[in-house]
This record gives sequence, C-alpha cells and structure tokens, in this order.
Amino acid sequence: MDLGFLISKLLPLFVYPLGLCLLLGSLALLLIATGWRRSAFVSLLSGLLILGVASTAPVAERLLNPLERMYAITLPEEAEVADAIVLLSGTVGIKRRPRVVPELLAGGQRLLHAARLYRASRAPLVVVAGGNAFRSGNDDQEEATAAREILMELGVPGSAIVAETQSRNTYENAIETAQILRDKGLRRILLVTSASHMPRAMAVFRSQQIDSIAQPTQIVSVETDRPSLLRWIPEAEYLHHSRIAIKEYFGFFVYRWRGWISDEYGFMPARPDAN
Repeated sequence: MDLGFLISKLLPLFVYPLGLCLLLGSLALLLIATGWRRSAFVSLLSGLLILGVASTAPVAERLLNPLERMYAITLPEEAEVADAIVLLSGTVGIKRRPRVVPELLAGGQRLLHAARLYRASRAPLVVVAGGNAFRSGNDDQEEATAAREILMELGVPGSAIVAETQSRNTYENAIETAQILRDKGLRRILLVTSASHMPRAMAVFRSQQIDSIAQPTQIVSVETDRPSLLRWIPEAEYLHHSRIAIKEYFGFFVYRWRGWISDEYGFMPARPDAN
C-alpha cells in the first residue's frame, strides 16, 4: 500500500465533525489527567458543540448547497450531445465475500443516471473510471468492472462500455480517462458524478484539458417543509451531509495545493469563469 495514499485517506478524518469531536474529547481526558480541568471542560464542550451544530439541517445545507447547486441539474434527454459519458464509479460495492454479485451503494444513482444518458442517445460510449484502492484478496474486482456489470443489467451493451481500472482517486480518474479519450480520438464528455463532488471533479478534468460537461446527480440536500424549529434538532442524516461537504472543501484545497487543479480555480470550489 502506498503510504502517501493511505495518509491522504486518514488525514481528512480529523477534520470531519465526528473525528474532530473525538480528538477534542481525547484532549479533554489528557487535560484532566494533568490537572487542567477547566481547559478540559472547554475542549470537551467545543467538541460537543461542533458535533451538534454540524448535525443540524441549516448548517448542513449552508455547507452543501453551494456545491450541489453549482452546476445545473438537467433531464437526461436535455443534456448536450458528447463523444462519451464518463462515470466516476466510486459508489458500487465490488464482488467481495459474502457478496456474490456487485451491489449498488448509497451513491448508486450515478450508474442509473449514466445509463439514462446512454439510452437518451447523448453519447455512444460510457467510460467507467475507478480501480480498487484497498485490495484484500484474489477475489476482489475493480470498481469500474463491477459498475460495468450493473450498467449492462441496466440496458447498456457491453460493447459500449470501457472500464478504466487503474485509478484510485479523482485525480487519477482524470489522468487515466484522458489517455483513453486520446487513444480513441474522443474530445467531449458528459461527466457523471455526485452533485457535491462535481465542482472538484470538473476542476480536475478541465485542468487535464478534457472538454467536460457536468451531469450532476445524487442530490442529497433538497427542499423541505419541516418547521424551522425542528430543523435545528441534531440528526445523524445532517451530520452525514456536513461530512460530505467538508470532505469536498478539504479535498478541493488539497488538490489545488498539490497542483492537480489549475491556478485559475483558486483554493475554493468555483467555475473558472467565476474567478
């Protein structure tokens, strides 16, 4: 396992609300053990406050909506015509024991949207990007291979699907996909991924000079008619939404810092023409 890649997966855990709360709670225990009881109380209270606030609907929406609303949501038949549909496949359960077939995970809407775009004749080819970052045995398969099987069940012919199985993250998705597109002489793509992930994905793909049209899906922050008071009651669902948003902001910053996103984007998610 690549140590740098492993660190890149572990480090964000400490900026998510739950991880930060646990970190501050651990610090509180250490402070109590060393006699700093007042500081321990502040540390523990801060952790609980972060966790509670991040678990409310208004805060989760404030974090997530700018990401999910950045690119327009369209019906498949209204999408522009392109040379290929590129599907970022990190939302499928690979065939690993005790599974006997690939399964859709929470973000399986991506695969459904890609299949709908293909059936709407928006592009003649689907490129599925995604390898397997954490192999545990010889029975593992790559995410793109698993996604290909499900796409075929959804009516996309196998001859119209190319599986890119080497990439482990969004940056590598773009690098490997760019090579496939060049080899096939394809230029314009419909990029399919989660709405919250789309700003980072578009920035990375366009930084690789790939003519990309956003086709966001899997929207989790939707309008609601719940009374305002109830929206401030902490819930696990909204904690998860906050985590999704923080992951994308943190990921965008790190990608920009590492040079995987071009200078025109700055360090926060935005369209190039908005800077």
